Amino acid sequence: PAGSTLYFISKLHAIIRTKKEPKGGDCNEGVKARPNIDVTMDIEGRVITPSGNGQIFLDKPSLEIRFGKPNAIRFVRGLESSLTGACTGEERTLFLGPDLAYGESGKSDGKVKGGESVRVDVRIVRVRNKKPTDSKIALSFLETIANGDLKNFSG
Repeated sequence: PAGSTLYFISKLHAIIRTKKEPKGGDCNEGVKARPNIDVTMDIEGRVITPSGNGQIFLDKPSLEIRFGKPNAIRFVRGLESSLTGACTGEERTLFLGPDLAYGESGKSDGKVKGGESVRVDVRIVRVRNKKPTDSKIALSFLETIANGDLKNFSG
């Protein structure tokens, strides 16, 4: 009715802060993190605490993840949703709530307890598609082997 107040109740799942933009601003699609692409990143993750110095639960200078896997763990899906569109060389700080981190059950090694939020510092090192787009070459080679036609092969 007229004069009434409308309230929106929402849940904050993540905060994403870009710390370093890619050189020249935006980048082309070929070097953006996106589904079905392998993304290599320098990553450090900490549990969020009131003091700001939470325990490190992940520290890898070269972690590669294939984005878009349907069976990926919750944390990887959280990384993917927060990093899709990031360019090579870009640095982001992600504040992930439990829904995008390790949920109510926590990390299996106990470093992140159920219901805890995490802070993740990420630098995108490389974006590439490691799956071959043209499998005809491999199939042609396999057919050659199957036919026993290796007379021109030297190795």
